[in-house]
Amino acid sequence: MRVQAAARRRLRRAAARHALALGGGVFLLWLGWRIWRQTPTVGLADGALRMPVLRAWATTALLTLSNPMTILSFVGTFAALGGRATGAGPGVMVLGVFLGSAAWWLLLAGGVRMLHRRLPARLLEWARQGSALLLLGFGAWALWSALA
Repeated sequence: MRVQAAARRRLRRAAARHALALGGGVFLLWLGWRIWRQTPTVGLADGALRMPVLRAWATTALLTLSNPMTILSFVGTFAALGGRATGAGPGVMVLGVFLGSAAWWLLLAGGVRMLHRRLPARLLEWARQGSALLLLGFGAWALWSALA
């Protein structure tokens, strides 16, 4: 009985992996195709500077915190360290991660803001096309691995 249940679980997991690989591959191909066909834009999007700074930061923080890979990496880090690394407890670890993440986003956003007008349009076009090609390649790889 246990052997049959384990075999059924393995089959369900394999089917789920197969479906995720197919769906993910199709999504990546669609996203790559969409980015490739996108009309390049230079300059700021409409309303990019109209949003209050605190609201923009809160939106970015919530988006980052809702990312499954972010959640898993924090869970893994906190589980591995368990507050022992600092000796000050988990509250200090959470505050340190928060301040480090906020500093990183501030540095990244400030750097992009300073450089966005200085970058040549052709460089931005190459970055867009390169991103599209990477997405198309990963999508094709995911489909190939699901169908093989």
